[in-house]
Amino acid sequence: MARGRSRSGSWLRRLLLLFLLGAAAFSIFRLRGPALISVRGDALVPHVYDGDILLARRHRSETFRRGEVVVVEGPIRTGNRLEDLWRQIRSRRGGDPFRPSMGEPVLRVVLGLPGDQVHWGGAADVVKSSRDGQTYRYTLPVLHHLLDQDEETILLEDGWFFLVALQPGRADSRATGAVPAAAIHFRVQSIIWPRERRGLLDPFPPDDGP
Repeated sequence: MARGRSRSGSWLRRLLLLFLLGAAAFSIFRLRGPALISVRGDALVPHVYDGDILLARRHRSETFRRGEVVVVEGPIRTGNRLEDLWRQIRSRRGGDPFRPSMGEPVLRVVLGLPGDQVHWGGAADVVKSSRDGQTYRYTLPVLHHLLDQDEETILLEDGWFFLVALQPGRADSRATGAVPAAAIHFRVQSIIWPRERRGLLDPFPPDDGP
C-alpha cells in the first residue's frame, strides 16, 4: 500500500510540474509571441482592407520605422458608461482605483519617431516628419472638415510616436497628440489573408517614394 501511494504521489507531482511548465510557456507566448489581427473598418485603406488577416509581433519600440503599421490602444473611450459609473462609485467606497475604460485597439501608421520634428495642418493636410535635414512628406485626407486646420509643429520626445490613419473621420495624432510607446502593442509584419495579397507588408511610403 505504501509503495502504491508513493507511485501515485510521484505521478501527481509530475502532472503538477507539467501543468506549471505549460502555464509558464503559455504566459511567455502571450507576452512575446505573434498575434493574428482581423482588420475591421477602412482606416488604413489602401494599405490594408476590411477583412484582411494580419500577422503581428511584439517588438521593442526603438526598432519601429516610419510607415510601419502598428496595433495601438484606441485613442477614444468606447467603454460602457454605466459600467464606468459603477466602478467609480466602488472606487469612492474604498475599492480599486477608478480607471475609465479605453477604446478598442486600432491600426495606425507610424509617421513620426522620437526626435523627429513633425509639422501638419494648413490648407492641405500634409504631415512632414523631419530629422537631421531629411524630410518625409505624407499627404493625408483631412481628419474632418469641421476641425481647425491651423498649422502645428511638435518635437517628439524619447518614447513618443506620431501615428496616423489614412482615411477621414478616424482619430489619430493630428487630433489626440503623440502616442507613448507603452500604448503600442504590436507591429504588423505581413498579410496572411486574402491569399492573393499574402506577403510581407511594406511600410507606407512618403509622397516622394521610399
